Amino acid sequence: AVAHGALSAMCSYNRITLDNVTAWACEHPTTLQHLKEQSSVFVMSDWLATHSTQAIVKGLDQEMPSDFYFGSRLRDAVESGAVDEATIDAASLNVLRAMQTIGALGRAPRGDLMKDVSTPAN
Repeated sequence: AVAHGALSAMCSYNRITLDNVTAWACEHPTTLQHLKEQSSVFVMSDWLATHSTQAIVKGLDQEMPSDFYFGSRLRDAVESGAVDEATIDAASLNVLRAMQTIGALGRAPRGDLMKDVSTPAN
């Protein structure tokens, strides 16, 4: 998918052993960095697949669906020096680059954002 222009990728729940490193998929430095070397994708976690604030250092850009690790815990990690602020900037830029590519930053949302789209008409 990356070779064909995907702008994002999602890491999964499993653990990966590669290059003598065993880590959660959303924190495995070898796989995440290899993916990012192939393209300028941003990497988001599968729902609740993030396991620590250090995931951002390893290459995860966005925690889904909430900010359990990438909220106040990440802020605290930056303030303590455990995570460099430049790492946060780079992850944010990865997400914003994809949004810019599809034009999401240059226009207001359209339609009713609260509409139930799970009906047969949609």
